[in-house]
Amino acid sequence: MGTDPATVSLRSFVEEVFLPECLPTRTKRQASQARGLVRLLSDYLGHEATLGDLRPEPVRAFLAVYATRHRPSTVADQRARLRRIWRHAHQRHPDIEPPPGRPAGPTDATRRILHEAARLRAAGYGHEEAAGALDIKPNTLSHHQRKHAALYAEMLGTARQEHRPAETLVVDKPTPHAKQDFPTDATRAAIRKATALKAAGWSDKDVCRELGVKRETLRHWRKRYGAIYQADYDRAMETALVVVQRQAGTSAILDDPEAFLRQALAVERWAAEKDRPIFPPPDEITLSTFYRSRYLPVRLGDAQPRTIDAYEQTIRYWVLLIGDPPLADITTETLCLFRDLVGRALGRPPVHPLSPNTIRKHLRVIQAVLDHAGPPVRGNRDAAGILDKTPPWIRPPRPTFRPVRVVSFDQLNHVYLAAVAMDAPRLYGLKPPAWWRALIVTAYNTGLRKGNLFNLRMDQVDWPNRRLHLPPEGAKTRRGQDVHLNQTTMAHLLAIRTDREYVFAWPQAIRQFDRLFHRLQDFAGIPRPEHFGLHAIRKTTGTALWRHSPQAAQLELGHTTLKTTIDHYIQGDDILRAALDGLPQPEAFGAEAG
Repeated sequence: MGTDPATVSLRSFVEEVFLPECLPTRTKRQASQARGLVRLLSDYLGHEATLGDLRPEPVRAFLAVYATRHRPSTVADQRARLRRIWRHAHQRHPDIEPPPGRPAGPTDATRRILHEAARLRAAGYGHEEAAGALDIKPNTLSHHQRKHAALYAEMLGTARQEHRPAETLVVDKPTPHAKQDFPTDATRAAIRKATALKAAGWSDKDVCRELGVKRETLRHWRKRYGAIYQADYDRAMETALVVVQRQAGTSAILDDPEAFLRQALAVERWAAEKDRPIFPPPDEITLSTFYRSRYLPVRLGDAQPRTIDAYEQTIRYWVLLIGDPPLADITTETLCLFRDLVGRALGRPPVHPLSPNTIRKHLRVIQAVLDHAGPPVRGNRDAAGILDKTPPWIRPPRPTFRPVRVVSFDQLNHVYLAAVAMDAPRLYGLKPPAWWRALIVTAYNTGLRKGNLFNLRMDQVDWPNRRLHLPPEGAKTRRGQDVHLNQTTMAHLLAIRTDREYVFAWPQAIRQFDRLFHRLQDFAGIPRPEHFGLHAIRKTTGTALWRHSPQAAQLELGHTTLKTTIDHYIQGDDILRAALDGLPQPEAFGAEAG
């Protein structure tokens, strides 16, 4: 990365520096929000933003324009996000002035908290005891200690040198809260019940409905009686932890697998906060430890992030439902139990049972990891050989294929015309109706996936030759693809062509696009049950191309096999109806009918 901030792209800085260093455990939503902010700033400036643009004047002007179009809470979130990027850029490039308005060190209140906490810890107080004496939450104290680690270490060293017995300490509470009083018997019983329900995995909404109180009341209990609530909550979680450890992997949870999984997920969150494992570390290698130590680096080294996420989710369900037994103890009966528990815990039988295809997906992940632990054989030559014999196997449920849904031309016409009512996204030099029309036309005429559409860059469009050059790195099948653009598509893309980076730049979270796409279909007069997404338009493209050439449909959709196109993307009713109507008939058939 260059040393001159004016030449450093803000987008590359966020991707290569900010996200890996400041958000190492980021979610997809956090990463999307950071990228969207950079795109929005670049569209406002009229060029690709650089670190040199992080100055008070352009940033204030950008936020002022942003505030005229969004709610105050959204503006505050974007301001905080931009400040964090700006502050980290200043740390990496001292030539950039820091964001104004905030001191670099802790506030006076935070400094007093750290000072009193250091005195209490030096006097023998535990972490939670010190937080309770200061009338703050343990997590709040941990946050201040991590954020100002050097200052706190210095204060703690000084406090230990000036150590006095705990009974002689006079704590200077930095918060204005009054001393915590003891709740009434009714409130005490309600808190105890609320913590028990939370330990069972209930949400705040369900807990309040069960207790007959408002959510503000529950928050008030946590704030006013924080130590009591936390003690009851920890006690209830300890009990739930024992229940999960005893019942995982047994037939006892078959009565209500959904309730057990809900409780296990709550225990998992609590154990992560306490930095404790749910199950005691085993002496032998288990499926989850083998997955992380061997399968993940060997088999998934170059896998897509969403593929790894799918594996992680299945391994997580395996640990919570089965208890993560040693590899040598896994039998066919264990796999059958996992199959039954996953189908009943994640679904809502008999009203909404889990799809057999989803059960097949989870079983396929577990079987792949098990096979890799088995002996090396043809087709599995890189197996670890931990198991001496062939791993257990069960037959997965038969797959189901639902009828393919396509979008009619009348619906596409109505949505196209209704785009005139859209007022978002607001991009520099671009009108929202033109953006939506170009998106719909491009989606239909190219059959691109949703991710490819939103990641399509301006430099990937070959304007003179009317082609899209899609690199293999961004393709689901890891195959590059050249997509032809007809005259209709080119006309709509030229109408939204500017010097921005992405063709269909979207400055907000992707779920905000889904919400606005539903609004567009509401404007078009399409009933809610008949609403469709971009993937339905992709299937419509495949069906239309299939009438001319099955191979053309497969190539345009980017499938490796024709079977995938037939099973999931072709609506064959109209095709079959036209073929049957044109089926040649023997002459006698027509004569007898006459």
